Amino acid sequence: MGDRLYIYTNHEAPNFKIMLASIDKPEFKDWEEFIPEGDTVISSYTITNEHLLLVDKKDLFTRVKMYDLEGNFIKELQLPEVGNVWSVGFHEHSNKIYMALSSASTPYRMYSLETASLLNEVLDWELFFEQDSPIDTAEREMRLEFVPSRDGTKVPILIYHHKDWQAENPVPCLLYGYGGFNSGITPSFAGLNSL
Repeated sequence: MGDRLYIYTNHEAPNFKIMLASIDKPEFKDWEEFIPEGDTVISSYTITNEHLLLVDKKDLFTRVKMYDLEGNFIKELQLPEVGNVWSVGFHEHSNKIYMALSSASTPYRMYSLETASLLNEVLDWELFFEQDSPIDTAEREMRLEFVPSRDGTKVPILIYHHKDWQAENPVPCLLYGYGGFNSGITPSFAGLNSL
């Protein structure tokens, strides 16, 4: 953007960080830290005319954090719905952000937002595209809980079930998970597998 290069790297940062360089001095020795590594893994970022939007993941769900172009944190963006952000992009000509997301209970959706409204307390996301779903999920709900592992680490789990289900009434369960090498599987919509 302009005369700046934004570099996404895991050099000396297993959770990744954003570095900054000048087009005139792009060599590694001239890189400066812009967004330092944090406790969560940075999965992607995008630049608008006035902000950097950074996507990371905490407890199974992604978040989008907004920074100014000096690297100062402004706020965490309110997402249009609970889900995992698959991509965030900026369209300069329309001055809009486009965000694609889905969850265990909703298919792929894309929303748009005027960048001029980013600082508003409540964001007015507009549905731009929605993938058709072969199943009705209106009677389902999901919730995030934590269970202790053998070493005491609290592991986040997502429980997706019929709204009428009670925990004391056992039912068949599909248990699935993976995590390692800074890569975890995020909850995603499985309804399309029923086709």
